[in-house]
Amino acid sequence: MTKLHNDRVSALVLVSPGSLFGSAEFSLGRGAARDSQALIGYEVESHEGHLIVIDGFLSDEISDDFEEKIERGLVQAQRAGLVASRIWACDSGAEPFDGWKGLSHGGAPVEFPDQMIAAQCVGSWLGSSGARVTGAWATHDDTGGCVNLVRDALNRTLLRSHATICWSALFSEENLPEDNIEELSEDSDQLSFWKPPCVSSRR
Repeated sequence: MTKLHNDRVSALVLVSPGSLFGSAEFSLGRGAARDSQALIGYEVESHEGHLIVIDGFLSDEISDDFEEKIERGLVQAQRAGLVASRIWACDSGAEPFDGWKGLSHGGAPVEFPDQMIAAQCVGSWLGSSGARVTGAWATHDDTGGCVNLVRDALNRTLLRSHATICWSALFSEENLPEDNIEELSEDSDQLSFWKPPCVSSRR
């Protein structure tokens, strides 16, 4: 049985992880994109709560290292009796690529027609647990973005809680705010920081 109604257990929802790679490298530059991958990858594998991954177009570009972090995070959530799910929802209509493996929660579907429907379903799983949403892309002014859409859909579904956008998400207007990420140490490729503030909005 999942620990759905414990308000102290939060959810991390990773949206469109494939866009953290080719799309981010094109838009932000390779260095900034790789910093974002490390930041979000660390968050995913170290999160102690429900974990949901919403794949879509470009998820076939996820690196092996980042894929391993996702898998470790999902296994950790499963072992703790929490929601652990990997689903496919792409507003462009793209279907899962060959070899994609979903992870169902309680026998629920792993493929959805769009991200809004997927997020509303996720919200029903989470009950009163709050959610933090990261991934790509987000906007500060709410003019668009898959991350914003998922947050808004969650906020229409969650009970007595709400969803926020993490600063670790990739924002289309700018790179990650520098004051939320500490410098990488010279002798390590790991990020030492935390916890990113979130952008809260009720819709």
